Amino acid sequence: MKGDKELLSNYLRDHPETKFLEVMTVDVSGVLRGKRLVREEFEGLCSEGIKACRSAALLDFSGAPPTELELGSEDGDPDCLAFGDLGSIVPVPWLKSPTAQLLMSLVENDGSACLLDPRNILGSIEEKFNKMGYKPVAATELEFYLTKEDDARIVVPIKGSIPGTSREQQGIQFGALEDLWDLDEFLVSVYKACNEQKIPARAALSEFAPGQFEINLNHVSDPVLACDHAVLLKRLIKGVAREYGLTATFMSKPFAEEVGSGLHIHISLLNEEGENIFSCDSGDPPPATSKKLKYAIGGLQDTMAESMAIFAPNANSYRRFTPGSYAPVNTAWGHNHRTVSLRIPPSNNCNTRIEHRSAGADANPYLVMSAILAGIHHGIINELAPDKMIHSGEYYDPPIGKLPSTWDKALTSLESNSILKNYFPENYLDYFLTVKRSEYNRFQSEVSDRDYAWYLKLA
Repeated sequence: MKGDKELLSNYLRDHPETKFLEVMTVDVSGVLRGKRLVREEFEGLCSEGIKACRSAALLDFSGAPPTELELGSEDGDPDCLAFGDLGSIVPVPWLKSPTAQLLMSLVENDGSACLLDPRNILGSIEEKFNKMGYKPVAATELEFYLTKEDDARIVVPIKGSIPGTSREQQGIQFGALEDLWDLDEFLVSVYKACNEQKIPARAALSEFAPGQFEINLNHVSDPVLACDHAVLLKRLIKGVAREYGLTATFMSKPFAEEVGSGLHIHISLLNEEGENIFSCDSGDPPPATSKKLKYAIGGLQDTMAESMAIFAPNANSYRRFTPGSYAPVNTAWGHNHRTVSLRIPPSNNCNTRIEHRSAGADANPYLVMSAILAGIHHGIINELAPDKMIHSGEYYDPPIGKLPSTWDKALTSLESNSILKNYFPENYLDYFLTVKRSEYNRFQSEVSDRDYAWYLKLA
């Protein structure tokens, strides 16, 4: 704790105006939840930590633990402890009050890691690679929409303007730099905040729909940190958007007529000599592939079906899987091919990697990364051969029905899993399923406007 106190002291020395500290943990849905501390409470983070409800790690999207869990209501909602990762303390530049933030991890009262915390779960799976002498290197790509209010609808995606007019530009306008010009002040504020918060943001892209954007993050040799960057970038973009009267959403499919938003994860493995074990044994660049990369692909294919409920965890997630949308729901792999779930991007032997393309932007990055690492580990230790590689430019028509493409089928597939249960903590997947089945049942019980439009008069 001495080092933590020094980190806190150094931060407050550099930011003496700080009055508040927002401390956050990650719940099962990937939502950051926490509390705001006043300055007199800061030092306690380095000594006794703060009390935290264990059930808060399993909140659904309504912000409450489902009654079916029998946690929080039936067990007296016992506390565990939360300790701050003082290396993550940074300012919150979009707030007017002098506020800092930091991530916390849950700890049981006996000092062991609380394995309801997604950060701790991912760390435990990473340890399996460390024992093999491997270090995962990972980065995330997040797509999102910027939206505004509309008289006819709750929100619509913002669109670029026709220069010299107040009229909106029509069409997809993929890669339109002019759309970034229209948002120049917003993007400058995003990158400034990323710099202050030590988030390694890289290229920004106007994506495959009006109002949709992507900001890439740099690779790091720590999968937990890579996921920290993802959830903190989401928080940052939402915070900065509010300053400009906009709403940023990472909802998987916010607009029926536009493409969905994905969470793409790039991952490779380094050995103890710092060499990329996915590089081709002969030294040839892709599409030549190493045995270890093939085994990793084989494992990811083997675990894809039972992982879909993690990659696509909500009702809306499955609206993203539409033909021609580059949102693959298949187990295919290939070099430089965007219709496959497991893509090998153009690269050299230093950065040969797998781009995992199945997850939606609404998914919990820590659980997605955990499922991916579980699949890779499973494939390598069992030397699982993948099926035929799809080559760049090759026509590929994905088979239908190989993977669950609806929420209920995905939950059933996870429930009958045979591999993930060997990687996730005991009971955690049962808890996850209870939360998600509760959400599913409530979603299915809602009577929507479409029910009235189709059935009210004619049924």
